[in-house]
Amino acid sequence: MFTIRTKSGLRFMNTMWNDRNDQELEYDSRKEAEDQIKLYQMMLPDQVFYIHELGVTGRPSIGVTRKVSLTLTDEDWERFDDQANGNRPKYLRKVLTEALDGRTDKEQMAKQLAAYAEFLYDQSRQEKEAA
Repeated sequence: MFTIRTKSGLRFMNTMWNDRNDQELEYDSRKEAEDQIKLYQMMLPDQVFYIHELGVTGRPSIGVTRKVSLTLTDEDWERFDDQANGNRPKYLRKVLTEALDGRTDKEQMAKQLAAYAEFLYDQSRQEKEAA
């Protein structure tokens, strides 16, 4: 079963005087809901509609979640966050699966290691100069 909702929170309710009165309108198929959205879009052109599948909540599972604590320096966290583009779990999942599957580009890894070594060298030099 499917229902139609809007990003702004509108829900479409049954107004018939029967046992379904004041309940959200339901559609038996996604196609039926898609067809109904076309009509709603003509009547409410400023709304963004989506189809909600009843009984399905959240994102589909992609695996087993295990919590990990990761300790990095502030500088490493900054670099990590820059690479992650605001989505740490997705980035870390990508890096790990590529490494585990052997899909990492060796040349790219060498460049990353060289850049990290240069970063550590610069950091060490700055600490020596400050001392």
